Amino acid sequence: MSEIIASILIPTYNRCDSLARALASLQQLDFAHERYEVVVVDNNCTDATPQVTQQFGARYVKEPRLSFTVARRTGAEAARGKYLIYIDDDVTVEPQWLRAIVVAFEQDDKVGMVAGPIRGVFEQPPPDWVRRQDPIMLSLYERDDAHDPPACLGPNLSIRRTAFFQVGGFPPDTLGVESQGKPGTFEKLYVGTGDSGMSYAVRHAGYTIVYAPQAVTYHHIPPVRCTESWWHSRYAGEGCCIAISEQQAVPVSRATLMVRAAKSALKAGLHQAAQPFGFALKNPQHNAFMTSFHRSQTRVWWTLANQPKLTDELWALALSGAAPTDSERLFQLAKYLR
Repeated sequence: MSEIIASILIPTYNRCDSLARALASLQQLDFAHERYEVVVVDNNCTDATPQVTQQFGARYVKEPRLSFTVARRTGAEAARGKYLIYIDDDVTVEPQWLRAIVVAFEQDDKVGMVAGPIRGVFEQPPPDWVRRQDPIMLSLYERDDAHDPPACLGPNLSIRRTAFFQVGGFPPDTLGVESQGKPGTFEKLYVGTGDSGMSYAVRHAGYTIVYAPQAVTYHHIPPVRCTESWWHSRYAGEGCCIAISEQQAVPVSRATLMVRAAKSALKAGLHQAAQPFGFALKNPQHNAFMTSFHRSQTRVWWTLANQPKLTDELWALALSGAAPTDSERLFQLAKYLR
């Protein structure tokens, strides 16, 4: 019996239709089927995720604690391959994708992570202003230079199993999901450095990161991500994440946090004042979105100044996962930080 060398891991929460699309694309891989496995990590889904997983012959793993970080770790613990290959449930892949990743790893034992292109597939034609935004905000990524990429992104992120456990797995990423207003569902809260934090830790442990141009994935982008309200939320989430991560990495005093809040408030005001002149820019929405970014940072810095234990609580929740009994506390945190 051939050894499984690669484990394709897909954490998912209530997106069984896009999961089916992802699993269907994996069936077209030009790689020996006995040498890889597909593992779906059900992060407490209430839809048809178990049935879809069974339909496509993937392994099914249940993880009831809601946290992207926890679901990723659960997948790694269940995996049998020496290469852990993460994709999101809204991704499809090219047939040569897996082969390109394995070839990149096998160049050198010191290759700790492999990144690949992430190209966008819009489910409906986006407005021109969306195409002018930074593609990284939609998790789209492509490089001309294949050497030494700064980081890997979650929709197409591969890591050597030994490196994963050596650095202790992913740092906190997000809590909750994009609920789109669904009652009782905790809207995504950006907490930590996630993919970039993992990339930094792997480099710090002495590994390299390589870019495999043939390892192509496609990130399917729904219409909601082409709305200004989504982009305001995305920028606000980024501001929240940076503020929390910085305080967790290098804690500063209450006075310093309040100074940071004041500076962010000033920046928000400047960007807001500049909005009427946006027509002169190639990206006229930039000032509006940056206003949301700095307003979010203002709110988070101020909240952390007045609740010094909040950073550690958020970090711990993202690392351990949110159980159903934590739901009331999660909604309280949202009031503080949004």
